[in-house]
Amino acid sequence: MKHLIKLMLLAIASISFCACNNEDDPGEYIDGSPVPYGFMFEVTDQEGNYFLTKDNYKLLEGKVKVTFQGTDYVLYDYHKDKNQNNDELTTQAKIDIDAELMRGFLVAEFYKGSGSAFMLYFGDFNPWRVFKNESITITWPDGEVDNIIFSKDYAKSIEQSKTNGVKNKDCCRVFFKKDYKAWNLGF
Repeated sequence: MKHLIKLMLLAIASISFCACNNEDDPGEYIDGSPVPYGFMFEVTDQEGNYFLTKDNYKLLEGKVKVTFQGTDYVLYDYHKDKNQNNDELTTQAKIDIDAELMRGFLVAEFYKGSGSAFMLYFGDFNPWRVFKNESITITWPDGEVDNIIFSKDYAKSIEQSKTNGVKNKDCCRVFFKKDYKAWNLGF
């Protein structure tokens, strides 16, 4: 019986060694490892009212852009691309060769409490890739520009961002107050 217990413990130990992530190959994702991330942009008016809803978020499509590392990403409707299965997704989203991820700027629906909310989303980023003082520029429909500077290094637990020089509470969640009625989009 003791011999059987020792064999079982040895089998469990060898399985646990096989499940470990090889640090020389950080591209393997296992439970507990970081997943790709992106930036969520919540936009409100001066009173704090969200203007992106299921009925009006399409008004921003093609009228807002993000610039990152010299590449422009124009806002597009991910749900339309997904539902219509057309080629627009491949023209709006770009492949980040270094990260081997599709990166795009889109309207995303997130579930909050009893309902859902619509936010702008820019991503995905490889969590193992180190970013230091990288710039994300957002150009709004009225030509106004906001600049986000971020640093992220999972291995060193560094995660920070600033919007127009002001530190954000959450690195990947950025809040904007805009006079969206001046954009003349029909809100």
